[in-house]
Amino acid sequence: GLPRFLIIGGGGCGKTTLMQIVVVPTLQLYFQRVVLTAPSNRAARGFHPNAKTLHSIAGMKPQDSMRTSSLGIRSDQMRKRMDANQTHAGAWVHDEALQTAAPLLHATALRTTYARQHEYKLDIARYAEPAQIMGKISFFAMCGEHLQLPPVPKSSGLLASLDGTSDEHKVGASMFNRVHYLFEMHTMKRFKDPTLIAILKKMRTPGGLKLSQDEWQALLNTELDVEQLERDPEAFLRSTAGWFESSYLWSIVSMACYARATISARQAQQTLLYCQAVDVTAQIASHSKEDRDIYDRMLAVPSVGATKRLPGWVMLHPQMRVRLTTQVLPPWAVQDASGVIMEIDLSPRDRQRIQSSSDSQLVAEMVLEELPPGVYVKLDNCEHEFLPAITCQKHARSGFCKDCSDCRAFPGWILVQPLSRQWSFTDPVTGRTLQVTRTQLPLMPEPACPLYSLQGATCDPGLIAHFIMPKRADDDIKWLIVYVMLSRVRSLSRLRSIGLTPKIRKTIEGGPPSM
Repeated sequence: GLPRFLIIGGGGCGKTTLMQIVVVPTLQLYFQRVVLTAPSNRAARGFHPNAKTLHSIAGMKPQDSMRTSSLGIRSDQMRKRMDANQTHAGAWVHDEALQTAAPLLHATALRTTYARQHEYKLDIARYAEPAQIMGKISFFAMCGEHLQLPPVPKSSGLLASLDGTSDEHKVGASMFNRVHYLFEMHTMKRFKDPTLIAILKKMRTPGGLKLSQDEWQALLNTELDVEQLERDPEAFLRSTAGWFESSYLWSIVSMACYARATISARQAQQTLLYCQAVDVTAQIASHSKEDRDIYDRMLAVPSVGATKRLPGWVMLHPQMRVRLTTQVLPPWAVQDASGVIMEIDLSPRDRQRIQSSSDSQLVAEMVLEELPPGVYVKLDNCEHEFLPAITCQKHARSGFCKDCSDCRAFPGWILVQPLSRQWSFTDPVTGRTLQVTRTQLPLMPEPACPLYSLQGATCDPGLIAHFIMPKRADDDIKWLIVYVMLSRVRSLSRLRSIGLTPKIRKTIEGGPPSM
């Protein structure tokens, strides 16, 4: 293969844009098939419409072992998957590489070598050599920001210490470290604010640099004015409509979901509907108050990572922007895919309640008595027709006519239905561990998301950033939280901060993690 290379640079310097506009189109001129990947669905969608996650390309599920002995191609289905993606590819570009776990990079490289072994007469024993990475594919490149939050756990990262790690981790890290060429981009293209640029440059300086008083004051000016918010909450809602809201902590993200959904419903002049998850466990047989309290505590679990990607409460209304919390219809409707709610199929009972309220005065909020059987969502950047078209009476015999205003097609529309999944809940009060089956719609407001999901993204039109730190986070993670938050917006005028304290200033001035 050609020399392997890595492009790194600070947030907003144009790494992904360079790949999108220059590298990928050039590769597509020379190679019939180009593999495009990223560590997460959100990063993949931000990279290219055809990009996939590394897990998907490698045929790996979250529960699959990444031990070398488990990485062979053991089924015809997996072989066909490899053949459809990387077996006959000529080039491979991997974006947001520093968010990739070292064992996953190793697993992908080895399984790809197995897939291409007979086609290109490869020596499996050499799969980890730089020129042989990804089955000796002709062109292989990675790009990413080395000052980003690492994968979870932190110890699995490509730049983490190798002490006590598995052989698979060591080989994956070795592949990354032994690329032939490293290019570093410096000029910040995203940012339009000289003060923000100066702050970020100081943050990136090894050993750290002190902020000037003017620079710190400029940051403090972004802090949310609580007194003004209490006097005129509507002004805040209007000024931040459509903004992203993010935190490292799921407990705050869950509250942000409520705030963003409320703003969206007011703007659209729609009733905000609340859908409660249905949790069932065979380990609770009675209906006592104590048992009902346990169910309430189940609903209060904020992290969808703990509840198999199904939230306790879903808030929705027609025309609301949402994202999927889990895979619904691959490869289009995958985790973090975004879109707009077009229609909500309510249960007959709830439909009657809505109609009754509309006859007098539209209610602002309503808790549904039953989960909606389905929600129709139009996916972003998708024109595939998943649902059958509706043909008018005039064309009943001849079939759908795209030029007819009465015939109706649904490009990009998908039907999102409630999913059921099992998860384990440990009650913080009684200490009991219960096996729970949860049924819920896999939807959340798009603007409210955990910080990990914002890495590599530009938050237009703005960002409400919660600088509340996790209690057990080390200094490196705290610095990365602040850096990722500040580097998502184009200017400080597009930032509203919550929790800017002298401790945050100390973190900013402490300098980046040593790599």
